[in-house]
Amino acid sequence: MSVSNGSDGNIAISPGEASSSAATPPVRSAPLDILKDCVIFVDVRTEDGEDAGSLFVDMLRGLGAKVRDYIILALVVSHVLR
Repeated sequence: MSVSNGSDGNIAISPGEASSSAATPPVRSAPLDILKDCVIFVDVRTEDGEDAGSLFVDMLRGLGAKVRDYIILALVVSHVLR
């Protein structure tokens, strides 16, 4: 089996070499939207205080999250990761 990222933001999963002559149906690709209902505040800093969160922001957005660089105090916060 092989897994690859498509240019459309979807994951494609392909079966590996088949040991039988039976045709294997293609596996449908799935969008990477596991965090589509999440709004995430990211604040990652180096020891010197420099912003180091861009890698995490890119990954979270790639999984469908909305990323904020501020916190709105009126919103209910269910999780804080530090």
